[in-house]
Amino acid sequence: MSGNLNSDMPMISASLKCGSAPTMRRVYPDLYNDDLPRIFTYWTGDRYAGSGCYNLMCLGFIQTSSEVALGASLSHSVYEGDQVYIDVVVLQDKDVECWYLQIGGKLIGYWPGNIVPNLSNGAEEAQFGGEIYDQRAAMSIPGPATTTDMGSGYFPGEGLGRASSISNIMLVDNESGLVEIPHQVITLSSKPQCYDLAMGETTQSGFSFFFGGSGFNDQCR
Repeated sequence: MSGNLNSDMPMISASLKCGSAPTMRRVYPDLYNDDLPRIFTYWTGDRYAGSGCYNLMCLGFIQTSSEVALGASLSHSVYEGDQVYIDVVVLQDKDVECWYLQIGGKLIGYWPGNIVPNLSNGAEEAQFGGEIYDQRAAMSIPGPATTTDMGSGYFPGEGLGRASSISNIMLVDNESGLVEIPHQVITLSSKPQCYDLAMGETTQSGFSFFFGGSGFNDQCR
């Protein structure tokens, strides 16, 4: 997915912003003052109207472990070389309505249920994919397409070891067990000539897909 299926929903997010290329990929220089790949969390309870923030920059997400520093830089994959993977799980404890974050098999912390009350009975939708932000386009300022890479900067047709991917995707059911995706997966690419996706294999460990792109190119201007 390179777009937003539904921006009107309350949202919690745990994401790895990481490239799959010989050099570090641009992530969020305005926030971190560098181009290093980082892992981050974000939440909003009112459709971005006023609540929400990244990591621990406001009251919201409560970190309970010191083993992972939210916002810390991470190692990255190498084009046609070593690939770096990280396991991320987000699940709800309905007894207390908290949403827990697990990274690499370790419990990192949780979002209290009262900051996202519309998610008290679980989530209606789960989104996986990549996003880029082009400030000029967001402000409707004319000009060429952004040169910002999504993922490794290579299109999904490059495949394993070249394009970025998300794999072993499953859902957590009401009994806190992992299950295969129960409904048809909807794919969305808002500008496929700039950034695209391609579905991969579906196994007992879930489904996967490749995604990304270079932004500005001969077909994306």
